[in-house]
This record gives sequence, C-alpha cells and structure tokens, in this order.
Amino acid sequence: MLAAYMVFFSNGGFNEGLTQVIVLIISGLIYLGLGIYGFAWVVTRKSNTWVAAYFVIQLFIGGLIVYMGKGFMWLVLLPLASHSVFLPLPGTLSVCFFIVVEEVLQYLPSQGWLSLVSRLTDFLAAVVFVAVFTRISLSEEKARRSVEKLVEELSVANNKLREYAARAERLAIIEERNRLAREIHDSIGHYLTSVNIQIKAGLATLDQDPQEARSAFGKAQTLTQEALTDIRRSVASLRADPVSNQPLSEAVESLLIAARASGLVTNLQISGTPRKLSDQAEFTIYRTVQEALTNVIKHAQASQVEILLDYQDSQTTRLVIQDNGVGTEEINQGFGLLGVSERVQLLGGEVNIQTSFGKGFILELKIPL
Repeated sequence: MLAAYMVFFSNGGFNEGLTQVIVLIISGLIYLGLGIYGFAWVVTRKSNTWVAAYFVIQLFIGGLIVYMGKGFMWLVLLPLASHSVFLPLPGTLSVCFFIVVEEVLQYLPSQGWLSLVSRLTDFLAAVVFVAVFTRISLSEEKARRSVEKLVEELSVANNKLREYAARAERLAIIEERNRLAREIHDSIGHYLTSVNIQIKAGLATLDQDPQEARSAFGKAQTLTQEALTDIRRSVASLRADPVSNQPLSEAVESLLIAARASGLVTNLQISGTPRKLSDQAEFTIYRTVQEALTNVIKHAQASQVEILLDYQDSQTTRLVIQDNGVGTEEINQGFGLLGVSERVQLLGGEVNIQTSFGKGFILELKIPL
C-alpha cells in the first residue's frame, strides 16, 4: 500500500490537484483500515453477508484508488487478492476476476490491444503469485498448528500413560502382596494347624499311651519338615506350587493323607476324564482343598470330608468339598475363604457356598478352561 503511493507521488502525483490528492489519501486510509481491522472482524463473524459486503466495499475503494492513480496504484489491489484466499475457491476466483477487470478497465480506453495484453499478463501474474503464496503460507500455518496440537495431545497422552503405568505398578504390588498373604495363610496356616493338632494329641496320650504319643509327635515333626520345604519353595520362587511336578489328583490326595492323620475320614472322587489344567487353575484347586481341610479341622467338628473333582463338562472344571460338620447359619468369609474367592475370580470362575446349622458345609468351585 505504501509502495503504491510512493510510486504515484514520485511520478508527479502531487500535480493532479489538491482535491484529488486528498480524496486519494482518505480513500487509501479507509482502504487500509478496512483491510487491517475490517477483515479481521469479518473473519471472526463468520457471516457470508459481512464477507460479501467487505469485498464489495474494498473492490469499490480499490478501483477508485486505481482509477485516480493514473496506472501507478495497481499494487493496492494485491492485498485484496491475498484476502480472497480465505474464501472458498469460487469466491477466490471471483474476487481475483474483478480485481483484474478493474485493472483492465483502467487501461482499456488509452492503450492498444498489444500493450493491454502485456499489461494484463503482468498484472495477472502478480495476482496469481500473491494468491498462491498466501495459500501456501496458510497451508503451512495450518500444518504448524496441527503439529503443535498433535504435540500437545501426545504430551497429554504421554502423561496419562505414565499415570496409568504408575497405577498399574501400584496395583501389581498390591496384588503381589495379597498373593503372598494368601500363600502364607494357605500354606503355613495349614501346616501349623495340623502340627498343633498332632501336638495336642501327643500331649493327651503321653501318660496313658506313650507309643501313640510318639506317633503323634512324629507326625507333627513330619508336617513341620513339609512346612519348611514349602517355605523354602516360596522364598525361592515367590510361588509355592505343590502341583507343578505331579498330577493334581496326587497333590490333593497328599493333603487328604495329612488330614487323615488328624482323625478325619476323607475321600476323593474323580468324575469324568482328568485333563491338564492351567498352572493357575490347578494351583487354585490345590489351595482351596488345603484351606477347606484346615477349616474343617479347626472349626467344623466334622468326622468326614468328601471331595469331588468333576471333569465331565468340557468347558468347566468343578470342585466340590463337603463335610458333615456342625455348619453355620451365617457365612463369615475369613481371610482363607476370601483368598479362595480372589483366586477363582482371577480365573473368571465362580464360588458357591451352602451351609446351615447342623447340616455341614459345601464349598463348590467352577473354573472355566
């Protein structure tokens, strides 16, 4: 804009008369003000009516300036070509067309066709250059903003990822603590209960039947050694897995043998064809049987325990443990039964308990494959 006026006045513009010069300057200031502030306002309004009004007014003022400038003011039209790029393509082409028309009308009366074509080519090249350059600049600006937005979103996602990782780590620590607590309760608690019963039996028969007492103390010693072995396995691998090196039925039968030493009559029944289960499933069944036998010995006042391993359903393995003890009207899920429920839930299985006073206790597990 300033360059156009400098060219005009350096080529004798002041000789056109004071009134024309004043009108030209005022028109230029209005054109400049509308171009800077009016266009920004119109863009924020996002109204087609205001956009159309802006370009009509600017084309009129720009045409007036070009006409009064005697061919030296054509540069003032180029910013309008730049603004037209913000319109859809048909709008851009329309504004650029009228800009070219204004320039052509300025030279049409006084120039020959050859000079007019040369002038038109030069001016058209300038308009195209400005429009294309502006569009490229807008595309680069849009791409830059997209990259900045993407970087911001990635930063937010990265922070969330770190939070999730920290939360997952905390949950893993809590889960591991709960698992170790279950292992201590199921393994050491079972052995200590059995050892305590054998010691009580030995002390009760020490005077009347020393031989029976020695047998009870011997069983207590054997159970203590087994407990120490189990603890060493837990410390070594943080996972005492008694079923890792033998079939599940044999591991369960070893628990029943230990329970029989306390006077319980136990029986293991297998229904269907035994199949290899996942390590977690077999370990859960083993610990459940161990916990159930411990509870029977400590609380049930039972004389008999029946255990069923049911493989008949190809999609589910079922464990049923039933005693003939005193039962209860209210189920209190202590740490042992809570541990059983947690193990089964991790496998996506179900735990069902049936009991009533004087009718024993039935614990049923359903573990999917």
